[in-house]
Amino acid sequence: MKDRDNNDRISQALGAMLPATAVFMSPKARYSGRLRKNWAGARRTAQREEKTVFMGRHRKIWLGGLPVVAVMLLVVASFVAAHAILKEASPAANSKVAGPDVPIMLKYNVRVDANLSKLSLLNPDNSTTDLKIEEPRSPDTLTSMATGLKPGAYRIRWQVLAPDGHITRGEIPFTVTGS
Repeated sequence: MKDRDNNDRISQALGAMLPATAVFMSPKARYSGRLRKNWAGARRTAQREEKTVFMGRHRKIWLGGLPVVAVMLLVVASFVAAHAILKEASPAANSKVAGPDVPIMLKYNVRVDANLSKLSLLNPDNSTTDLKIEEPRSPDTLTSMATGLKPGAYRIRWQVLAPDGHITRGEIPFTVTGS
């Protein structure tokens, strides 16, 4: 009984303090109308403060993460741009060219390593002939010469190494007509 009286005096003295003081209050004092309003007000204040703090952190995280996202986008864009994509070819895909000697020129969107690239010619009888890559005129171009071709359907198979370290492959079909 003495503890309850002591708690009542403490709760009256603390009155409208934050909800943490509810620990010292008797059940009767805890549910009085005046205290209930104070609890609701304290709860609203705490929610506002919590929301403000959360929004503050959220903004800091967003602004702090923005440069990281921008750098990641630039890195990804540079990797995508660094893949070797064939922009121009001679002979063009599905074209008809006069033989027996056909100059070959492949131009890419990025610099390619001519020393580690390969060109081969798939003949009409499905045999393969390796083509010698000539000294490059520009770092994004491969050139070669296919000689002694008879009329028929051929394919140029190419494989290049791009600056990003990725190997890209492809084929260019063309037809040789009589000279």
